[in-house]
Parts: sequence; structure tokens; C-alpha cells
Amino acid sequence: MFFSRLRNNLTIRKKLWILVLLPAIVIIGISGRQISEVNNQLTSLNKATHLVEVIGQLKSLNSTAHELHYSENNSDENFTLQQKELIKLADLTYKNSVAFSAIEAKQYEKLIEQYKEAIRAIQNAEDEESKHDAIEWQNSIYKELLLTIEKTNFKAPIQLVDSNLHALLQLEWLTFWVQDEIWQSEIIIGNENKDLVNLVRSEMRALIQNQQLFVDRFLAINADESQTKLLLNAFSNIAFEQSTIYREQLLNDDLLNNITPEELEQGIQSFTKR
Repeated sequence: MFFSRLRNNLTIRKKLWILVLLPAIVIIGISGRQISEVNNQLTSLNKATHLVEVIGQLKSLNSTAHELHYSENNSDENFTLQQKELIKLADLTYKNSVAFSAIEAKQYEKLIEQYKEAIRAIQNAEDEESKHDAIEWQNSIYKELLLTIEKTNFKAPIQLVDSNLHALLQLEWLTFWVQDEIWQSEIIIGNENKDLVNLVRSEMRALIQNQQLFVDRFLAINADESQTKLLLNAFSNIAFEQSTIYREQLLNDDLLNNITPEELEQGIQSFTKR
């Protein structure tokens, strides 16, 4: 009754204003909500971009570090270049602070400092066993760095972005295990320390298992049809077959003792290509 009387008392002019303003208010409200959603998406995309950059820089750093460790030219100049790579990575933490919360950034910076210490320990190792221990320490820190990124509070509102970022992290873990296996294999060749060789073989078997688990996990959880096809195409490469044979030779004394120089060279090449 009240609204009926109110409607009757309104002039035509006021009714026209209501007809004009009410839809405008609704449109403004909807537009504001959409703008907020778009801004949230842009923020998430920006954060995803920074996370991808951090992952790429980590990958480059770790590859460069281990190339240096196994290089025959471990000069002061090379070590200085490696230190510059570490500084670039440390700087990237601040440049990409949007990718981390304050607590995450502090933890990341702390791990970077530990990574630097591991590099120095490897450089100053007095024997192969000490060097192996230092590399294991470095690898454990690198895994902590990856975990820091993986645990970053991030959920993209765009499902495809969220899915692809998680897939990228899974593939980076897989790459890490493969790369670690290559580094471990370098220690076995020509090494007369049987205890160290047996230790490395045990670690290699664990790495092989990790790789298989991560491939299975990626295919089951993250990979879509096109990604699965690309992965299967990669696994069909002859390098995978050759590296499997080479892996068996490394893990067996009888096979390793009878390996020819040509087989050794082919095995190293297939590992690298894989």
C-alpha cells in the first residue's frame, strides 16, 4: 500500500528520472564488478609471468653451476662468471617481488645465500668425495628453491593459466631429476673409489624412480591431450633408448668394465640429448 501511494504521488518527471537512473546504477555496479575481476586476472597473470621468469632463471643457474663443476677449466674467471649468475638470480628475487609474499621472499633470499655457500664448497673441495657431498648439498638447496616456488600462494582465476603453470613446475622437477642423473653418472666413469661408486649408483636408482613417478603424475594430473602427444613424441626419440642402455651399463660393474670407448661416447651423447 505504501509503495502504491508513493508511486501515485510521483510526478511523471520523477518517474522518468527513476527509469533512467535505475538501469544506469545497475550497469555501473555490474561494470565495476567486471573491472575488479579483470584487474584480479591481470594481477594473477603478472604474478604468473614473474614466477615463470624465476623458474627460467633458476634453471639457467643450476645448469651453469654444474657445467662449471664438471668443466676441466675451473678457472677463477669461470668462477667469477658463476658468481655473477648467482647475483643476477638474487637480484631477480627483488625485481619479481610481486611473485612472493614478504615471508616467501625472505625464505627465497636465505636459500640463495646457502646456494652460494654450496658453490664455494664445491669449488674448494679437496677430493671427489667431498665434491660429491657438496653437490648433494647444492641439489638439496635447489630442491628447496623449487619447493618455495611450488608452495607460493597462487591461484590463477583463468584455469588454463593455472594448469599450465603447474605443468611447467612438474616438468621442471622432471628436468631436475634427469639433469641430476647425468651429473651423478659423470662421477662413476673411471672412478676407483668403490664406496663412492656404490653410493652414486644407489642415488641414480632413486633418481630413475623419481623420474618415472613424475612422468606418471604429469600424465595423470597435468597433461592435456596435446601435451601428452608432445611428451610421447619426445620419449620415442632414439636418445631415450640409447640412454637406457647406457644407464644399465653404468649400474652394472660387468657391463661397465666391458664398455667400449665408442659406447661410452654414444652413451654420454644420448644422456645429454635426452
